[in-house]
Amino acid sequence: MNLSYQQITKLSKSLFHLYSSAQVEEIPGAFMLAVRQILDCEHLSYNEFGQNHFRGIVEPLIETELNQVFQALAAQHPSIRHIEETGCTEAVKISDFVTQEAWEKTTLYNEFFRPLGVRYQLALMFPVGNIHIGFAANRGRRDFSEDERFLMSLLQPHFLQAYLNAKALDRAARAGDSHGGGTVVLSSEGAVLFCSPKARKSIQRFFGPSRGRRLPDELRRWVMRGLEKTPFGGPAPQPQLPLTRQGEHSILTIRLIPNHSLGEHVIIVDEQPVEIPYHVFEQFGHSRREAEVLSWIAQGKTNPEIAIILDISVRTVAHHVERILARIGVEGRGSASAWAQETIRVHRLSWDADEGPRVVNGGH
Repeated sequence: MNLSYQQITKLSKSLFHLYSSAQVEEIPGAFMLAVRQILDCEHLSYNEFGQNHFRGIVEPLIETELNQVFQALAAQHPSIRHIEETGCTEAVKISDFVTQEAWEKTTLYNEFFRPLGVRYQLALMFPVGNIHIGFAANRGRRDFSEDERFLMSLLQPHFLQAYLNAKALDRAARAGDSHGGGTVVLSSEGAVLFCSPKARKSIQRFFGPSRGRRLPDELRRWVMRGLEKTPFGGPAPQPQLPLTRQGEHSILTIRLIPNHSLGEHVIIVDEQPVEIPYHVFEQFGHSRREAEVLSWIAQGKTNPEIAIILDISVRTVAHHVERILARIGVEGRGSASAWAQETIRVHRLSWDADEGPRVVNGGH
């Protein structure tokens, strides 16, 4: 089948939108936007089927009870039955399997499709791991043409690849989150291309919800200042100091890693609990301020970050670090960090065993 220039243009736009979404939770919306580019339809639906698993999304949104009706009656769907029996991954129409008269007598049609005003459907379904993903375009005016079927079938491998890409990124993000801070990837204009789950939660806690692909306003302004380029021939820009915010229960530190040559920038979002057992170090002869600095060294903070947190100068922090290294008899802050972490670990184990309270640093 030959596609027209207009159809090819629409298909190209739909693929662009499909691959622009990097996160698993965005995939249903990306599928729907891609199909909107090539098909005229009134409702779009996305479903995941698996053992003890069902997820159904209809756009425009429908009542939860109606979605539950579809879940209960999905086994009656002629297209689903055909795909499950044959393994077909091409687009199919309900009219491929039953007459319109027979279709409109089914319970599924009368309890789910009729309330939506849907008489015709063009659907895809394909396996991904332990689930099947089903996607369908729906309308009430006329059945879908063979050209429309062909265009929908062309999207199937791209749907699958976009989903697999998103899952891979999700796994990578979760692995990164489990080893510390969350990650955000930004475009050259500061738009969010990717945001790991841990980063999203931390940013929302400290800055409020974001809008679409934009960071919250305060954070965005900080990022854009850090992305300002030095004019040609000008002095090299100074690295931007981390952005630090202290909440009631945790402290957030955000680092910007620009990459203008790539056109994608990374911010590392690190949220740590406020609970700092600095008093543990006082028994080794450290002053309270030295104990606080050592606690933050143990959590991987740099001298500028510690200065911001404790509201003292970087020079003062460096002086405390020198005294700390001399007192515990190590040569570098890496060794000091390892010593402090082990000391904290032993302290927490002993206090947990005794079910004793922990001291929370409420000031300095």
